[in-house]
Amino acid sequence: MSTKLSLLSPKLTTTFKPASLADRVMLNSMPGNPYSFSLRRLSLHADIPVLYKWMNPEYTAPLADEALLPLKQAYASILDSDFSWPFIGLANNIVTCQLELCRATQDAVSLCYEVRPGDYSLNILTDPRANEEEIVGLLSACIEYFFSFPEIGRLVASPEAGDREMKKLYRSLGFVWRKKVAALPYKAGDLYFCTRKSVEEQD
Repeated sequence: MSTKLSLLSPKLTTTFKPASLADRVMLNSMPGNPYSFSLRRLSLHADIPVLYKWMNPEYTAPLADEALLPLKQAYASILDSDFSWPFIGLANNIVTCQLELCRATQDAVSLCYEVRPGDYSLNILTDPRANEEEIVGLLSACIEYFFSFPEIGRLVASPEAGDREMKKLYRSLGFVWRKKVAALPYKAGDLYFCTRKSVEEQD
């Protein structure tokens, strides 16, 4: 039986299945930081319209169910899986980023390198209006929280090759570039790894 992570409980369990989408954890922040950071599970009802607008900032018409349906179906599939977890990060209780943590063995990134036990891919989507300070602070707190679980050994990211801003963001979080990859579906990208040590060295 595969081990399942319960990332919003105080410890890892083998029976992870979200009982509620409202569970939230408060994340550590540096003394004097003007932001409070928290993490919760993604809600299809509350969050899909927000994510759609982030992905389609030029879309100005009222959001219809037909427009949201493909995105809602995609995230519903992720929520139903036992190897991938979509989360929402909040700064001062405002939805600021969306993170998806996935076992690397069951992610397309596994086609690009030799996966180790404890590897998890991390995909990030941010509010384009959020400032860099709160994004970096929130994501740093999320990564610190993920690494508090011993089963997570490395985080793996594969931003698109031409996405300079996202690659800069990953580097600011302690991710280290490994190589260019061309085997990812629909894109060429760069492979980055993050470990507890690389985060500490970033500090």
